[in-house]
Amino acid sequence: MEWALVRKKERDFEDTLRERGQKQALKELLRKAVVQGAGLSVVALLVALYFQLKEFYIIGAALFAFLLPPVLHYSLRLYLDEQRKRGIEKFVPDLLLQASVFPSGTPMTKIVKYLGESGYGELAAEFKKTHHDLLLGASVEEALGGMAKRVGSPTLSRALNLLVQGYNS
Repeated sequence: MEWALVRKKERDFEDTLRERGQKQALKELLRKAVVQGAGLSVVALLVALYFQLKEFYIIGAALFAFLLPPVLHYSLRLYLDEQRKRGIEKFVPDLLLQASVFPSGTPMTKIVKYLGESGYGELAAEFKKTHHDLLLGASVEEALGGMAKRVGSPTLSRALNLLVQGYNS
């Protein structure tokens, strides 16, 4: 059971990297981190030997140095993802207000295109991707659902559900 949970988190993290336009997949990220960790571990080992530390501290320093880069890479990716979500969530009230002023019967593609050209930072970039999905033939529900999945924000997801409900009514 625990192994399945770990595999799910790994897939989620890899999907997040791909959706964010990160060229590096999880395995590539880990490979780089392990190489950096190995190099840092060798340096820590040499420094510990130079200062003639006890074996326990030498092994501890080398192990710590080896594990540090993968942990830092992963933590940094999670932090940047969270900052991105917060930046997007900051504009959700403006998004709802802007979408509410469109006259009844306005095509959703026009609304999405307008929101993609607005000054809403990362949220505008997501709406541009969503507009592209709509132009490629995706339904409004599919395109906005894909956007909600890409961003992974419950706040934005609820706002997009409101837009879909308004569109369907």
